[in-house]
Amino acid sequence: MLNQLKSGARSAANSIGEKMNEVAPDASAKLTQLKKEAKGKATTTIAAVKSKGTDVAVDQINALASKILHDVVTPKLSDSLGEDPDMPQVVRDSIGFAVEEIMTEVEENIHEKVEEALKGTIVSMREKIEAPPYACCCPNPFTWSRALLLHTLFPHDKSIWANIRSPVWWVVKIISVFPVYYISTLFFALIWLLKSKKDEYQLINFIVALKQAHFISYGLLGSILGNVGFIQCAILHPHENPTVYHHPGGMNDTQPDLPCSTSGPGLDLPFWPTALIFVLQIVLTWASAAFLPCSKRLGDRGNQARAKERQAKKILKLRKAGQNDEADVMERKQQKTASKIVRIKYWLVYDSCCCLLIAVLCVMAAMGSGAMDAGPTNIPSLLHITMWWCRILYGLLCVPWMFLQGFLYPLILHTKSTAYNARGQVVPLANANEKKRAWNRRHPNRVVPWV
Repeated sequence: MLNQLKSGARSAANSIGEKMNEVAPDASAKLTQLKKEAKGKATTTIAAVKSKGTDVAVDQINALASKILHDVVTPKLSDSLGEDPDMPQVVRDSIGFAVEEIMTEVEENIHEKVEEALKGTIVSMREKIEAPPYACCCPNPFTWSRALLLHTLFPHDKSIWANIRSPVWWVVKIISVFPVYYISTLFFALIWLLKSKKDEYQLINFIVALKQAHFISYGLLGSILGNVGFIQCAILHPHENPTVYHHPGGMNDTQPDLPCSTSGPGLDLPFWPTALIFVLQIVLTWASAAFLPCSKRLGDRGNQARAKERQAKKILKLRKAGQNDEADVMERKQQKTASKIVRIKYWLVYDSCCCLLIAVLCVMAAMGSGAMDAGPTNIPSLLHITMWWCRILYGLLCVPWMFLQGFLYPLILHTKSTAYNARGQVVPLANANEKKRAWNRRHPNRVVPWV
């Protein structure tokens, strides 16, 4: 009997042991899974608390900076610039308005820098900023060539000092302002086709660069070439190569021409190609302006989106608390910031006036030279020369665009600077650390000069 009891107890123990061995792996796996979930929740909670604390710090610093700028710096700067008692009130009010606008731009730049310093760049944008270049002719020759040209001309990770060390950069820049054979305009037409039409800054920057190139290539260099040609035909060789003079009315058919009527400035170029290239310069400007309403600011590292999200939460919180006036002020400030893209319209209005002036001069020359009766194949010399000098005049009228340099560029046009990475993608400008890493990748065997 005792043996039977022992045998039954032993078999029961073995059965319980087998059951525990079957359950133990599942229990161990469940315990491991619970530990992972708890660790994940703890990590998420810590990250959320850290993110919330960083958001509070960003908001506090930005609020303090805004208070100092608007309550201290702006009034003192406006008073110091308008302290002359003989200054007209209109000028004084204009100075106050300009100072307020500049301080608003400074405030936004400070907010973005604080956001970037404390919150950092989103991962996807950081990967685009530090993307390596394509291998030669990959993924296809067109994409590789486009990326190489755009990154050479508009690099996001190089300073002006790095650019001037590149022979390729100099060659491309010289081509962009070459004043003869229509090279400058055709080059910008190519760049317009290659550039992104989705980014606000790239469109505005193309317009500004095009106008600046017009001033250099046609305004300065073109006027020099025109004056040299005039001196050559009027003074150095005044009676060489006489030709038959064809008056629109058919009179004086045997009177010999002076060289300036046949070989003066611009007469060595065909009329219609010159006129079409001139029109192309204007069309490129307005084609870029036409894309602006559909463009976006691709220069955001994620900071602007995070700031807008926090701002929206603040506005919602204020409305729930019944503080509608403060919420309305914040919304109006957001709308004002978003609507500053219209600043380029004042420059486009100026360009429209210049184009209208050129058109009036060309029409007057066409009417005065009898071009209407002569037909499209027999362009009078007067209209030909007028077209040449009108192109130079238009280039000289582009001189105001030359002031859009350095810190004046974002302050006047309110744009977020972007450039192209090594793969031809639009990205924000690299910061100091990103430029250092890019320099190390380009020069792996050189000693870093700033260490």
